[in-house]
Amino acid sequence: MSDPTAATNVSPDYSRSFFGHPRGLATLFMTEFFERFTYYGLRAMLVLFLAASATGANPGFGVDGATAGAVYALFTGAAYL
Repeated sequence: MSDPTAATNVSPDYSRSFFGHPRGLATLFMTEFFERFTYYGLRAMLVLFLAASATGANPGFGVDGATAGAVYALFTGAAYL
């Protein structure tokens, strides 16, 4: 007679895995990857957009470099906090 309190071994279902990990981990990875990609991409373009001339084919805000750097620093600090 078998012991009803004994643990039973259940083998994992590898047919629904992604390189040995659960499928949801791939979704989590891609979500985090694209969130970081857009954050760092927009952060890099922020100073360029602020310092670009207000007139022309690709207008920006036309602020000087020091002000653009200060806005960038405030944005980065606020995002960090």
